[in-house]
Amino acid sequence: MKRSLPSQSSIFNFFHEKTNQTELDSELITTEEVPCAASTTENGAIKSTVDLPELRDIGRYVDVRITDDKFKYDLLKNPWLPPSNYNFPIVSKRKLKFQISWLTRFSWLVYSKQLEGALCKVCVLFSNECTGKGSNQKVGALVSKPFIKWKDALECFKLHSNAEYHKLYVIRADEFLKIIDNKKPDISIAIDPAHKKIVLENRAKLVPIIETIIFCGRQELSLRGDNDSGPIFSCSTDNNDGNFRSLLRFRAQSGDLILKDHLENSAANAVYISPLIQNELIHICGASIQTQIVTKIKNAGFFSILADETCDISRIEQMSLCVRYIEDCSIREDFLTFIPIYDASGKGLARTIMIEIDKLGLKKENLVGQGYDGASSMSGIFNGVQKNICDITPHALYVHCAAHSLNLAISKSCNIPEIRNCIGSISTITSFFRKSPIRSEVLKKFIKDLIPCTRHQTLLKMCETRWVERHDSLLRFKELYLPITNTLRELEQHHNLETSKLAFQLSKTITSSSFVISLYIIEKLFAITLPLCKSLQQINVDLSECCQYVNNCMQVINSIHENSEEEFHKLFLDVENVLSLVDETVKMPRLIKQSTYRNNIPADSPEQYYRRSIFLPFLDYFKSQLIERFIKHNYIISGLQNLIPSFLIKLKPSSDEFKKCIDFYKSFLPTYETFESELKVWVEKWKSVPDNELPKSAIDTLGVMSKDFYPNIWCLISILATLPVSTSSAEPAVKIV
Repeated sequence: MKRSLPSQSSIFNFFHEKTNQTELDSELITTEEVPCAASTTENGAIKSTVDLPELRDIGRYVDVRITDDKFKYDLLKNPWLPPSNYNFPIVSKRKLKFQISWLTRFSWLVYSKQLEGALCKVCVLFSNECTGKGSNQKVGALVSKPFIKWKDALECFKLHSNAEYHKLYVIRADEFLKIIDNKKPDISIAIDPAHKKIVLENRAKLVPIIETIIFCGRQELSLRGDNDSGPIFSCSTDNNDGNFRSLLRFRAQSGDLILKDHLENSAANAVYISPLIQNELIHICGASIQTQIVTKIKNAGFFSILADETCDISRIEQMSLCVRYIEDCSIREDFLTFIPIYDASGKGLARTIMIEIDKLGLKKENLVGQGYDGASSMSGIFNGVQKNICDITPHALYVHCAAHSLNLAISKSCNIPEIRNCIGSISTITSFFRKSPIRSEVLKKFIKDLIPCTRHQTLLKMCETRWVERHDSLLRFKELYLPITNTLRELEQHHNLETSKLAFQLSKTITSSSFVISLYIIEKLFAITLPLCKSLQQINVDLSECCQYVNNCMQVINSIHENSEEEFHKLFLDVENVLSLVDETVKMPRLIKQSTYRNNIPADSPEQYYRRSIFLPFLDYFKSQLIERFIKHNYIISGLQNLIPSFLIKLKPSSDEFKKCIDFYKSFLPTYETFESELKVWVEKWKSVPDNELPKSAIDTLGVMSKDFYPNIWCLISILATLPVSTSSAEPAVKIV
């Protein structure tokens, strides 16, 4: 027996004060028998906020009255449906079972995994215990119990479709959907014009409050102050009641008469500006934005996930989940949600991500890419997140964040002793000046005397994690090298013992030949990698462009390596000139027959020695690291990239070259059988186009092709554009936490 419905929510009680935490968390579904898998409260109610796939099984709600209209709407629109390969249980000796084609034939029909039978979703959600004339007809199979007599299935389904009570509930369901979708007003408004007037007035009062909250959010302003309670117009000048109340007061005093009347004359419990209401409005705004993003993702078809994690201030592990998709032939990367993490294993993280994807209403079958950093729990090939998700959705290819890959390549290359020591010394010198205002003032004096035209007066702190971002610090240090050297030499005579001692040590370090040569070599390499790093962190770049940028950098490094004598000679002359300004010369360390702890490379001159011991090894190491870190990126796009016209014309491919790629994405292609013919037409299209006009990236290609004429190729290039490049979109959200 279904229990009676509680009073419906309205505009008057939408923001009523919650009496307890249970009521605050969610609206409730009251039932006599609670399904055991759902979370329950003390009064035996099911929390409607739970949206796991198994809880969208209509069979769980037979003889259950649902009071949460949003939850009922979600069940009606998105009930659990068995996948195409679902193994239905066999009934009777004739080995009959449910046919998945029936779901298409009868729109009201659903299959319950829990009850192992067929149900009418409309009748289950909207029927009473008794139906028919006089309410004396008991409902049976398809409504109060599952239908399992598959022998008579089609006949019974047709009879149910023509039943009067079923038609009545279909009308009720249609009216319900129209009201929820705002296509039809609520009955209370339709029959009472005065009630409609009150509703409009209340909404007008809420508009400035909502707009103020949105304004604070856009401008990244905190809402609350020291004391934000009490009448809003009685705030004393000594009390800071926060940006939110101050902006409302300013707006009311500037001519918003509706808001002023509301704030002055409303009851104390109906002003709707309390911290609780603020949080509810923020949550509603966030849910609205999230819904819009999810709608765009569904329209795009394919999507990739980007994730990063960190601990928040309450010591709870939080994961930032972002998504990458295509909208109007451009790439979008949007933040979706924060997810608290309670199981940090690869399997636990993967399960959390997949549950959140289902909860958002996204189809995991359309997940084509995963983008994470290189942590073992995320990237592990046996038990990492990417492996566990690939086991569920095989097409979700893992791409190691390209920005992290570049960062690791530079980090490993800087393990050469001279390079490592140079970077460490620069960091120490920067800290030496930043820790003391007196030292900084002496440095500023020498900067003003020696380089009067410069705008820089201080050194930049070295970034601890992002190696490429150290380029600005190194460039600043190189520019201020002469003032730094003179400052350290003057501080050697300082009366403070610690300052004098450190200044002497650092002065000897930065005037050594090894240090200055390493500084110039590092700056030269970072000048090449800085544009690459910035390009890899852009949103509107695809994996094909990423690999092209890396290849371009490698070509530059190869060119420098091939002309190493000439390139290093220019650099060496600059070093000699700088050292001469501080009364130093380039010196080569003493060579011995056998050395264990330092370079003992044979050389006829200091230039030859430093070229062989630092310059060439640094270039070789960095080049090998780039190849090692980005070889997987090239492998992932090897098949898809050839469809881009600039690659297509060079390779002159046949359909056989794409066979492996096409077979992998076969399930996504609209017309797999016509791909070979479509490819021939695609090749002919670009034969007469000049090389400088050929699209060179996936996004450029999508902008000049017809989806209707090339459906299969459009699908594959869309997947290429959707594959993640870096996790730079997920990291700002993590920094906020």
